[in-house]
Parts: sequence; C-alpha cells; structure tokens
Amino acid sequence: MARNPWNKQLYSTTLATGAGYSSGDIDVSLYKNLAIDLDITAITGATPTWTWAVQRKDPASGKYFTLWTSAAHAAASTDDVDLGPDMQAAVAGNLIRINSLPGVTIKVIGTPGGTVSTFAATVSVIGAY
Repeated sequence: MARNPWNKQLYSTTLATGAGYSSGDIDVSLYKNLAIDLDITAITGATPTWTWAVQRKDPASGKYFTLWTSAAHAAASTDDVDLGPDMQAAVAGNLIRINSLPGVTIKVIGTPGGTVSTFAATVSVIGAY
C-alpha cells in the first residue's frame, strides 16, 4: 500500500520516566491538521496518575495556551487527539477531536500525580496538509 504523501511524522519519542515531560517546541506551521497519539503502556506506584496536555504557543507573546487536557490516567491507556479547523469537536472514548487551528508551534506536556515508580509511554505527532 502506498504511503500518503500528505502526512508527515513531525515528532516521536518513547518515555521511560514518570518524572514529568515536555516535548519542547514542535513546528507545525506547514500543517492544517494534526494527529497526536499518546499511549501509556505501563504505570505503577502509590496511587499513580498521569495527565497529558497539548499547548499552542502564541508567536507574539511566546506564551503557551492549553488546547486540551486529558483525564488523569491511573492505568495503561491511549488518547488519540485530532486537531484541525475542519474537525467536528467530539469525544468518543479515547478519540478526541478539537476544532481549532494548530498554530505555528505546539508542545505536549505530561504531568505525574501521586507517586509514579514505573512509567512507559510513547508520544507521536503527525501533520497533514
């Protein structure tokens, strides 16, 4: 099967620490729509939780504004966040659609709660023209 030439992997990483996470700035300026996949494969500890957030950077002020925040996850889970101006805003299980322009720069934040002793996750951002 041919690969879609309009989709591009913009960012991908594997996490192995529950100490908190920031992707840093991800340039999304060429893309109208984003697919952001956040997959927690392991989490243990004393009442451990993990919360994801997707933020857009204001190019004028340099401040970040939160577009979406997940529920606190206490077990392995997946969030699939679709972001774009043509998205019909919706939540269906782990699929979240946000009707908003991605802007020029985004970042993904992960915040632990409780005591997280074992943690593993993957973060992926795909852009579509």
